[in-house]
Amino acid sequence: MNIFRLAGDMTHLASVLVLLLKIHTIKSCAGVSLKTQELYSLVFVTRYLDIFTDFISLYNTVMKLIFLGSSFSIVWYIRQHRIVRRSYDRDQDTFRHLFLLGPCLLLALIFNDKFTFKEVMWSFSLFLEAVAILPQLVLLQRTRNIDNLTGQYVFLLGAYRALYILNWIYRYFTEPHYVHWTLLSVMSEAFDDVRFDENYVVRYGNDHISKLDQGREVQLSLDLASGSGFNSKRGYGSGFFEMRIKLPARHSPGVVTTFYLSSHPDNKPGNHDELDFEFLGTEGPVFSLQTNIFANDNGNREQRLHLWFDPTKDFHKYGILWNHRQIVFFVDNIPIRVFKNNTRLGARYPSQEMSVEGSIWNGESWASSGKKIEWSQAPFQAHYQEFDIYGCPFGANCSSESQLYWWNTKEFYELTPEQQRIYKKVTQKYMFYDYCHDRGRNFKECQIR
Repeated sequence: MNIFRLAGDMTHLASVLVLLLKIHTIKSCAGVSLKTQELYSLVFVTRYLDIFTDFISLYNTVMKLIFLGSSFSIVWYIRQHRIVRRSYDRDQDTFRHLFLLGPCLLLALIFNDKFTFKEVMWSFSLFLEAVAILPQLVLLQRTRNIDNLTGQYVFLLGAYRALYILNWIYRYFTEPHYVHWTLLSVMSEAFDDVRFDENYVVRYGNDHISKLDQGREVQLSLDLASGSGFNSKRGYGSGFFEMRIKLPARHSPGVVTTFYLSSHPDNKPGNHDELDFEFLGTEGPVFSLQTNIFANDNGNREQRLHLWFDPTKDFHKYGILWNHRQIVFFVDNIPIRVFKNNTRLGARYPSQEMSVEGSIWNGESWASSGKKIEWSQAPFQAHYQEFDIYGCPFGANCSSESQLYWWNTKEFYELTPEQQRIYKKVTQKYMFYDYCHDRGRNFKECQIR
């Protein structure tokens, strides 16, 4: 967190406290727009839908609770307090604030990071916050009677917005990752129209793969007869590879769903390069994700963690950043694994041409602790979306010296401090197996770190 964001949060908090101080101590809401306060209450409710499901930090949770509690307290004071409500100027506070909701919702439906209820509501809160102050400004313009505390409240609200603009500018110039992830989000929305056939082909199980939404989504099925899989038409030497995936919804021990890069698209045995997301079927509600790395060998670099959400209910983003300095696995843009290039110290590192692949198959021999697949639940179906590829075609200049590709630039040699903080928290809280703690003596990279 930078100084501008911290100052913005504190200024926002101060504005709320100033308003509560005025209402509580002098028992008056003169000059305060109830319409604006109702809009802010709606802003916080729709923005903080994750307050009981996603823990980010104590600071974050406390601030959310403060803003929710204070906004509803102010609305209660103006509407219900037997003394305060008498000072409310209903005749002047006539701005039709409900008319702001429709345009904000429409914009949120068009511009969002992901078309889910939570993400649309988050976008809605951002648009609504931008106009929530309008009833207050109109009321002040009509009454032209501004006491000190009301004036300070409006000033602090303006200062909070200005500081957050400085926060975004600061992050733009000091956190190149922030710029690229933001642009990537926008670009992924713009390229949602990329069809499966443009970059991928079916590898096996033709009759177990269905193309939906005119090829913008594919459904992979597994039953007793066969599994199914696909791979990219081209091989790559570096890049950022991401897909949105929804896992099989049924009881699925032994079912393995994958998204990975591999130098052996035909799955022949032997030494090769590979970067794996492997989703291990489960009885629920604990969902396990395994990542693995092959570096011209047979892999065995497994890490396992429990996902902090239900991957069968909705689509989530899974991405792999691969350049000549590091490999980073992401879940919804959160780094969950980092593998450094330590070849100069004797470790191995993937460097071969790799294709992008996805599949669903029978993994009961190892993935479910001896539990067999319940074939009565078949077919098991996994869904994939977003088939655009940000990769350097193998044979081109894919090295770290090339500035043609953003993922090869020096800004992506390391995680940002914020990413480091989140990465540390996620691995400490959710990782339950690391090969370095089990077979570290066999791998040079475990001895280096």
